[in-house]
Amino acid sequence: MKKKIFVLVATTLALSSPLSVLAECQHNNDQWEVLYKADCEDEGVETRYCSVCHEYQRRSIPKTAHVFSNWKVSEKATKFSEGTLSRYCIYCDEEEYKTIPKKKMTKAEKKVKKVVDSFYSAAKKYDVKKMRKCFVRGSDLKVFVEYKQMASFCKKYNKRMRYEFRSLSVKRNRATVKVYCRYPDASFAVEKALIENKYYFLDYPDDSAADFRNAVYKDILFNIDYDDDFSLWGETITFKLVKKGSSWKIEKPNFKMTDSINCGYESGYKYAF
Repeated sequence: MKKKIFVLVATTLALSSPLSVLAECQHNNDQWEVLYKADCEDEGVETRYCSVCHEYQRRSIPKTAHVFSNWKVSEKATKFSEGTLSRYCIYCDEEEYKTIPKKKMTKAEKKVKKVVDSFYSAAKKYDVKKMRKCFVRGSDLKVFVEYKQMASFCKKYNKRMRYEFRSLSVKRNRATVKVYCRYPDASFAVEKALIENKYYFLDYPDDSAADFRNAVYKDILFNIDYDDDFSLWGETITFKLVKKGSSWKIEKPNFKMTDSINCGYESGYKYAF
């Protein structure tokens, strides 16, 4: 009885021994073969076949690096805006961009720019006194003083005014600045109102100039409400500046400049008469 028990235990030990378990196949060293090539967009795949255990192995190949073209200027830098360099991958068209810093301004250019900025800052508030201070002779600037209704109108809507510098050059004591300005334009409503009241004093000979202005203003508001004759309009406006002593001043106002701060009233008047 003791002998049988010994044999059973011995047999059990033999079966559970790691020496009796088949070792995992280490595979042979066959060459990997590329199934799909990797490129800069997708990973590749390579495989190999083990002739010992007849198993196929598969693994990924990392993406390749992009091959980029030379950097090219896609947008030039100016004194007012950054530029852009761009390049692309010659295989997949992937694009890369980097910024070109703004060009530096001279002290004189900074002073000139500050004058134009001050003018538009005042124009947005329709601050007549501050606007006129930007000119050699402030009285040259046509603004609404007696026409209180239109002055209030411009003060209300000029907040929408937006501008950006396009160019700025300084030559000794003179400077030229170009600005693209978007401003509230009521010129169509003004034109219609002026035409409608063209013969106002024939109909109302005893009325005053203030009565006439009031009638025109009411019609302007009516035309805006009824015909929606009010929108933002964009113009490139040129400023000519001159150095007076140590300060720079705008030499003279021009039509576009005046029209932009007066919500298109000058254009409306021009086309009405």
